[in-house]
Amino acid sequence: MHRWPGLFSIVTIEDCEPAQELKLVGSEGIVLGLTQDDVTGETWCALKVGDLAVVMLPAMHLTPTGRSVVRHEIYQGDSIRVSRDGIVLSVDVADDVEGLG
Repeated sequence: MHRWPGLFSIVTIEDCEPAQELKLVGSEGIVLGLTQDDVTGETWCALKVGDLAVVMLPAMHLTPTGRSVVRHEIYQGDSIRVSRDGIVLSVDVADDVEGLG
């Protein structure tokens, strides 16, 4: 059984078609979330890679580096809800209470 990377862990992106299309093979990313495809059962990870928006890649093509970041380095309270069909249901932007924004 494959063990998936944990939230906020840093992973190296292996060679796979989606990574090739995005020119991300060999890059590092931070895991922001995991989801399972309802049809195939494949696990996918939402990754923050450099200055790019969040990208989705198959978890089986990610290698944990053993490093991670702390939650507040990348997440300041904003949230988004998305339907299974990819439709944005709501967006909540956190107040800049601590001067982080």
